[in-house]
This record gives sequence, structure tokens and C-alpha cells, in this order.
Amino acid sequence: ANRGDAHPGTIKTVRGSVSTTAGFSIIKYSGTGSDTTLGTGQTIPTGTNALAMFRNIQGNDWHVGADIDGTIYGMELNNPTGHPSVSNAVSDFHSDSGTTLTISATGGVISDDSKDYVAYIWKEIAGYSKIGTYTGNSTANNFVYTGFRPAYLMVKRLDGTGEWYIFDSTRDPHNVVLGYLRADQDNAEGSDVTSAAVDFCSNGFNLKVGSGTFNSSGQSMMFLSYAEQVGVPGESQALAR
Repeated sequence: ANRGDAHPGTIKTVRGSVSTTAGFSIIKYSGTGSDTTLGTGQTIPTGTNALAMFRNIQGNDWHVGADIDGTIYGMELNNPTGHPSVSNAVSDFHSDSGTTLTISATGGVISDDSKDYVAYIWKEIAGYSKIGTYTGNSTANNFVYTGFRPAYLMVKRLDGTGEWYIFDSTRDPHNVVLGYLRADQDNAEGSDVTSAAVDFCSNGFNLKVGSGTFNSSGQSMMFLSYAEQVGVPGESQALAR
């Protein structure tokens, strides 16, 4: 754990834990009641896709900001509502040469005065993680490139209401991957071969159904994925089982 002065920004960090190798930060901070910058402990260069989740430690929603290919989206992890119904929690992922996030005080969401927050911040690392978007096409075998075989996959509709689906290769080590969890609900694991089926391939994932929450025609979707085995992007990987 590091003290706040290790993570420069307008807000002084109370405590932080950072892995620059994994591109991941956990930051605890106190709100100021105004738009401000938050140090991340890592550098997120312009053009690097990134994702951040924030929560008031005293309660309330999980607010999500994502910068994907230069477009910023706002969502809530505990709510299926899509962008732009939710205001952007982050207005800039690349402030101060990529070392801070510019966060919004609108509605006291993630910078309410004198309240404590925790932020989880990811950036994509080639061959290890991928944050991106794809468009549904209502046909089976809609392939999405990641550069590695996924071990973990989370998908969320951007342009409308859609649940946060989570798949992984631990619960489903072989294709077809069917078991899913939903981050926006506390339900038990679900499984539906007609609407939520995916294959984990050596360099991406393949949506096996032509309907459902995350492959309907024209839907804009975001995803976060982590590799089963870290390797060189685009190369075939041995399966770590």
C-alpha cells in the first residue's frame, strides 16, 4: 500500500495499490465536491483503452467510466442501464500526460465533499488484457478478436439496457462456454444455450448464438477480457490447464 503523495493529482489519495505490469490500480480517496483529478499510480497514454469503477464506501451505486478508441462511456455496474442514460464519471482518462483521471462531481456521484471512495482502474496490456467494443449481428459465430485465448470475459451493452454478463474458463474449461454470472444481480450462476453461449478461441471469442442480450443486430457492446496465458499478441497459445 502506498500513501497518497505517491499518486499525484488534485485529490490526495488516502491509500493506493498499483500493479503497472498488470495495468491495474486500486485507489482510496476523499471527494472534494468539485471536478478534479485523481492520480492512478500508472500511466495511461492517449490511445490506450481503459476502464474505471468507482463506489462511495458509505454505499450507493458502482459508477463506471470507459475510454474505448477515444470515446468515453458512462455506466453503472449494479444497473443494466446503458450509455448515455448514465452521466460520465470520467471526462478524461489521460490527464497530466496520462498519470491522472479527470473525474466529475456532477450529482455528487464520485467526488462528493468529505465522502470516501474506492476506484478500480484498468488499462489494456497487449497479450494480457483487452478492453474493446463490437457490434452484434444476429448471426451465430460472430468472432471478436482479443489477441489471446480468454480466461475471463465480461460484456455489456453500451447503447441501451443490457446486463453485465461474465464468463470464464475456470467454471467452463471447455467450449461451449455456457455458465454465466451477472455483475448487476446477486443471482446464482445461469446457463442458456439459446441466448448466452460463447467459444473461447486462441485469439478471441466467438458468439455462438444470433440473438440475446449481447449479439442482437446493430447493438453496440463493450467487453473486458483477460488472457488464459500471457503471450505475444496474435500468436497461438498453449492452454494453461
